[in-house]
Amino acid sequence: MVTLTIGCTSQENSSAEIVNVFIRVDYLGQDLVNETIEVAQGSSGLDAMKKVTEVQYQDSAYGAFVQGIGGVESDDSYYWALYVNGNYADKAIDGYEMDEGTEILWKFEELQAFPLS
Repeated sequence: MVTLTIGCTSQENSSAEIVNVFIRVDYLGQDLVNETIEVAQGSSGLDAMKKVTEVQYQDSAYGAFVQGIGGVESDDSYYWALYVNGNYADKAIDGYEMDEGTEILWKFEELQAFPLS
Protein backbone atom coordinates (compact mmCIF):
# COMPACT_ATOMS: atom_id res chain seq x y z
CA MET A 1 0.00 0.00 0.00
CA VAL A 2 1.35 3.41 -0.96
CA THR A 3 0.21 6.67 0.59
CA LEU A 4 0.82 9.82 -1.39
CA THR A 5 0.57 13.20 0.26
CA ILE A 6 0.82 16.28 -1.89
CA GLY A 7 1.07 19.85 -0.69
CA CYS A 8 0.96 19.10 3.02
CA THR A 9 3.29 20.74 5.46
CA SER A 10 3.69 20.51 9.20
CA GLN A 11 4.31 24.23 9.58
CA GLU A 12 1.32 26.37 10.48
CA ASN A 13 0.72 28.99 7.75
CA SER A 14 4.43 29.04 6.87
CA SER A 15 3.86 31.61 4.13
CA ALA A 16 1.50 33.82 6.15
CA GLU A 17 2.60 37.26 7.23
CA ILE A 18 3.09 37.77 10.96
CA VAL A 19 1.01 40.54 12.56
CA ASN A 20 0.84 42.09 16.02
CA VAL A 21 -2.40 41.69 17.98
CA PHE A 22 -3.19 43.30 21.33
CA ILE A 23 -5.15 41.18 23.83
CA ARG A 24 -6.51 42.37 27.15
CA VAL A 25 -8.66 40.38 29.56
CA ASP A 26 -10.30 42.56 32.25
CA TYR A 27 -11.71 40.70 35.25
CA LEU A 28 -13.58 43.30 37.34
CA GLY A 29 -10.87 45.92 36.83
CA GLN A 30 -7.91 43.54 37.15
CA ASP A 31 -5.96 42.60 34.02
CA LEU A 32 -5.61 38.84 33.66
CA VAL A 33 -3.92 39.41 30.28
CA ASN A 34 -2.51 42.63 28.85
CA GLU A 35 -0.07 42.00 26.03
CA THR A 36 0.75 42.27 22.37
CA ILE A 37 1.48 38.98 20.60
CA GLU A 38 2.50 37.88 17.14
CA VAL A 39 0.18 35.63 15.13
CA ALA A 40 -0.20 34.61 11.52
CA GLN A 41 -2.30 37.10 9.58
CA GLY A 42 -5.77 35.67 9.02
CA SER A 43 -5.65 33.34 12.02
CA SER A 44 -8.75 33.38 14.19
CA GLY A 45 -9.22 35.41 17.34
CA LEU A 46 -9.74 32.16 19.22
CA ASP A 47 -6.34 30.90 18.09
CA ALA A 48 -4.78 34.18 19.26
CA MET A 49 -6.50 33.89 22.65
CA LYS A 50 -5.23 30.34 23.12
CA LYS A 51 -1.65 31.66 22.79
CA VAL A 52 -2.00 33.80 25.94
CA THR A 53 -4.48 32.07 28.27
CA GLU A 54 -6.78 29.13 28.84
CA VAL A 55 -10.14 29.51 27.09
CA GLN A 56 -13.19 27.39 27.97
CA TYR A 57 -15.73 27.38 25.14
CA GLN A 58 -18.35 25.34 23.36
CA ASP A 59 -18.85 25.21 19.63
CA SER A 60 -22.27 26.43 18.56
CA ALA A 61 -24.08 27.25 15.34
CA TYR A 62 -22.86 30.85 15.83
CA GLY A 63 -19.23 29.99 16.58
CA ALA A 64 -17.20 29.50 19.75
CA PHE A 65 -19.29 30.41 22.80
CA VAL A 66 -16.74 31.45 25.45
CA GLN A 67 -17.70 30.41 28.97
CA GLY A 68 -14.43 30.96 30.78
CA ILE A 69 -11.10 32.72 30.41
CA GLY A 70 -8.03 32.12 32.55
CA GLY A 71 -10.01 29.86 34.89
CA VAL A 72 -12.77 32.45 35.48
CA GLU A 73 -16.12 31.18 34.25
CA SER A 74 -19.28 33.13 33.56
CA ASP A 75 -22.26 32.54 35.86
CA ASP A 76 -25.87 33.67 36.34
CA SER A 77 -24.78 37.25 37.11
CA TYR A 78 -21.69 37.87 34.94
CA TYR A 79 -20.51 36.98 31.44
CA TRP A 80 -17.44 37.52 29.27
CA ALA A 81 -18.20 40.44 26.91
CA LEU A 82 -16.07 40.66 23.77
CA TYR A 83 -14.93 43.91 22.16
CA VAL A 84 -12.90 43.97 18.95
CA ASN A 85 -11.19 47.17 17.86
CA GLY A 86 -13.21 49.13 20.42
CA ASN A 87 -16.62 47.83 19.31
CA TYR A 88 -18.91 45.32 20.99
CA ALA A 89 -18.53 42.08 19.02
CA ASP A 90 -21.06 41.21 16.36
CA LYS A 91 -19.88 37.59 16.05
CA ALA A 92 -18.03 34.93 18.01
CA ILE A 93 -14.28 35.24 18.64
CA ASP A 94 -13.45 32.51 16.11
CA GLY A 95 -15.22 34.56 13.42
CA TYR A 96 -12.61 37.34 13.57
CA GLU A 97 -9.50 37.12 11.40
CA MET A 98 -6.40 38.73 12.84
CA ASP A 99 -4.80 41.67 11.02
CA GLU A 100 -2.04 44.05 12.06
CA GLY A 101 -3.15 46.07 15.07
CA THR A 102 -6.29 44.09 15.89
CA GLU A 103 -7.35 44.78 19.49
CA ILE A 104 -9.24 42.15 21.46
CA LEU A 105 -10.76 43.08 24.82
CA TRP A 106 -12.68 40.72 27.08
CA LYS A 107 -14.50 42.25 30.05
CA PHE A 108 -16.25 40.33 32.80
CA GLU A 109 -19.53 42.26 32.81
CA GLU A 110 -22.69 42.06 34.84
CA LEU A 111 -25.75 40.73 33.04
CA GLN A 112 -28.37 43.42 32.67
CA ALA A 113 -32.08 42.71 32.84
CA PHE A 114 -34.04 44.16 29.95
CA PRO A 115 -37.63 45.22 30.72
CA LEU A 116 -40.20 43.93 28.28
CA SER A 117 -42.29 47.10 28.29
